[in-house]
Amino acid sequence: MSFTALGPRLSELGSRLGDRLTEPRRGWYSEFLEVGEYVLALEMLADWLSEEEVPIPDGARTEALALASEMGIHERVAGALSLCPPATT
Repeated sequence: MSFTALGPRLSELGSRLGDRLTEPRRGWYSEFLEVGEYVLALEMLADWLSEEEVPIPDGARTEALALASEMGIHERVAGALSLCPPATT
């Protein structure tokens, strides 16, 4: 399955959540997308957010889980994001 069509959505998700990542991690995420490593990008984004239990807005969580479902990695991403509380603002 080709995930090329998901690139713009993954990029938008990175933009929405980028302020919750360190600068090096934002760079790595962008690099993963640039080389077409979409599964790795989404898995790492979820892992990085879960490591610090970063609050995530509902819309961003919904989009991350929708992308994960389309990519066949829903359980992996959902498990990591389950450690992140909802954002309050």
